[in-house]
Amino acid sequence: MLENRLILTATIGYIIGILMGLYCKISIVLFYVIIYMICLFCIPKKKPKKFKLFSCRRYFRYMKILFTKKVVIIIICFSIISNSIVLFQNYQYDNLYQNLYGKDVNIYGVVCEKTNKRYKLKVMNSKYRNTYLYIIINNKKCNIEYGDEVFINGVLIKPAQNRNYKGFNYRNYLKTQKIYGTIKVSKYKIYSKRRLNLILQFTNQLAIKIKEKIHNLDIGDDGKSILEGIFIGDKSNISDDIIEDFSKSNISYLLAISGMHISYIILVTTLIFNKIIGKHGSKVITSIIIVIYMGIVKFTPSVVRAGITSIISINSKFFYKRNDVFQSFSLSLLIVLLYNPFLIYNMGLILSFAGYLGIVMWNPLLKSILKKYIDKCYLKSIRKNKVFLKKIIQLVNTKWSQSLQDIIIITISANIMVAPIILIVLNKINITNLCICIISNFFIGPIVVLGLILIFFKFKILEVILDVLLKVLIYISSLGSKLPFYQIYFYTPNIVWLEFYYSIIFFIYFMLKIELEKNPNMFYRRIKNIYHFVKFKLKINKKRIISCVLVLNIFILFLGNIPKNLKIYFVDVGQGDCSLIQTSTNKNILIDGGGSASDDFDVGKKILIPYLLDRKIPNIDYVIISHFDTDHVGGLLTVMEELKVDTAVISKQQEKCPNLDRFKEIVKEKNIKVILVEKGDILKIDKDLYFDILWPNNSNPVTENVLNNNSIVCKLHYRNFSMLFTGDIEEIAEKQILREYSNNLQVLNSTILKVAHHGSKTSSTQELLDVVKPKVAIIGVGVNNKFGHPSDDVIKKLENIR
Repeated sequence: MLENRLILTATIGYIIGILMGLYCKISIVLFYVIIYMICLFCIPKKKPKKFKLFSCRRYFRYMKILFTKKVVIIIICFSIISNSIVLFQNYQYDNLYQNLYGKDVNIYGVVCEKTNKRYKLKVMNSKYRNTYLYIIINNKKCNIEYGDEVFINGVLIKPAQNRNYKGFNYRNYLKTQKIYGTIKVSKYKIYSKRRLNLILQFTNQLAIKIKEKIHNLDIGDDGKSILEGIFIGDKSNISDDIIEDFSKSNISYLLAISGMHISYIILVTTLIFNKIIGKHGSKVITSIIIVIYMGIVKFTPSVVRAGITSIISINSKFFYKRNDVFQSFSLSLLIVLLYNPFLIYNMGLILSFAGYLGIVMWNPLLKSILKKYIDKCYLKSIRKNKVFLKKIIQLVNTKWSQSLQDIIIITISANIMVAPIILIVLNKINITNLCICIISNFFIGPIVVLGLILIFFKFKILEVILDVLLKVLIYISSLGSKLPFYQIYFYTPNIVWLEFYYSIIFFIYFMLKIELEKNPNMFYRRIKNIYHFVKFKLKINKKRIISCVLVLNIFILFLGNIPKNLKIYFVDVGQGDCSLIQTSTNKNILIDGGGSASDDFDVGKKILIPYLLDRKIPNIDYVIISHFDTDHVGGLLTVMEELKVDTAVISKQQEKCPNLDRFKEIVKEKNIKVILVEKGDILKIDKDLYFDILWPNNSNPVTENVLNNNSIVCKLHYRNFSMLFTGDIEEIAEKQILREYSNNLQVLNSTILKVAHHGSKTSSTQELLDVVKPKVAIIGVGVNNKFGHPSDDVIKKLENIR
């Protein structure tokens, strides 16, 4: 009950206040006043004797027991506190952005973190004292170190919010780090060295020492980088290929510091200190080591959760108290959110707590169910004298078999709660996930234990074993990423779907738990009776069920076929073009897909695919590739590889390029239909929607800057609306188009113009703009791009259109 778990109650109230502050952005006090007024005027003072529709007595009795006066007061008090903190901190962030954004600022502070060219600075002057900022210094000779007291002069860069629908919000991410923004430094001066407190210096030095010890081990470079990730959370030296393989195999959690690492630290320290200083002393030393380790890995939320719950669990008997898992779980979450309420955005925190909750709830329950089932089978084998079944059960009850069962059950338990969250974050389900996780978990334990031993003691034979285990782990991740059907993409589930999923999960959990506690010996028989009862009821009501399903399907089909308006979305893919068109009959068309010249960032995987799945679009009917420059086709090629694409529309290419070769491989492998178009063609999409292909002219192509100037230029027609897509054509192509349509210039007139070549000064001639006469012009560019797009001249031309 909540009344007996006051910390759990306080945590629930604190989370309610945070959510109200973040998403409703209003004071929760006002909300409570409205609720009170509704209760005061709308709820009758006397209870009605009968309810016409159904009896609610049991429901109200349960709610009265659950939400006592004390529970309600605690929830209200803690929700008001957290709501006030969130609203005040948001005001501070907005105030700083408004007053200092884009201005030259002088800041005095202490460097409390260093990563490559970026430093985390604790501000020590002005009204923003004790706030944190990132500083960027583009100076190769910069000698700023961790703990330095510095004075800097520079310009504050306001962190970007999500530019695309449900996209990554960098501002919210920085809030989870308590960072207000980034300063691009023009001048700096170091006043003194090592001003940070002794605890931070101590933990930082320990992290450096551990890193040095790992580098001195006689193992492969990939193994060293993985050990750095496992022990101190530093993944900067891990190769992109290994990180990609771990991600695809869904075992990235092995590289993130979590409860698993804490549990192995407890195992090793208790084994060492139990015999030296006894059990009580060992618990104290282990608790201190856990706190120090939390400092080494910078108190990441998942480690704080694991550390606090472990310390409470270790010392509960020391204080002669029974460890309440839900209380310790709630206390760790409350401490994390008290430190920074914006950490509720942190996916590492959410996944850590969800996984832990899954293990706490489901692990003992599934173990009990499995044990009951094995005992039942064993009795059956004795009663019916089945020798083969008896031998299998004896094999199942061996020590190694039980270890395997524990790993499988723990993996399943965690995934029951974590799977929907992973679906929201990654938009995919890994079919091989369970098998790869189970196999990997067999190796990660020995790797952590051997790594901990080798950090303190050097043994050649242990180094050889550790090297082999790390290579096997890397091979498993590589194998998992290459297995056929390793992942299936799903569109992002909404909050209603999540509520439904977790409601079902908790209902099943409580039903199984109640049945198991009521009569353990009759558990399977009772579950079987419930199953037969449900089946019997379904059989009786078969006609009604079939009728309801048919009506529901007809209703959904009807909703899907209701004519809708045309929707055109312009996706921010950085320095590139990308347009998504949704027709009135739910057909999806992508025109270009952005891309990056850098191999380190895949626009398709990082931006375009998540955007499409957030829009609930797992399939594309048409992709129209204006030309094969990377900033137009790079993201589309990834979409064609990963998602289902029916038809690709291209023009005849006058020049070979690597992107064209990759395109040919993809359409052949994925069996995608290809349509070649040129001037004069019409691409019919729907009854009311079609494209006029206005360019290129294959009989008279432009020979200068071939890829750009022979881009597909097409005009979308939808009833009285039109839009002109111009690819990357330049002045020479624009003039040739005007010449070829000189007898019918009206064909170029459009409601909206997608400006050619990102607003470059080499495009968008006055003559073309005078003919098109758009009401709206769209330019696809990256922020602060190196090309200086869009040109000021082009902007002036567009502004002068009447």
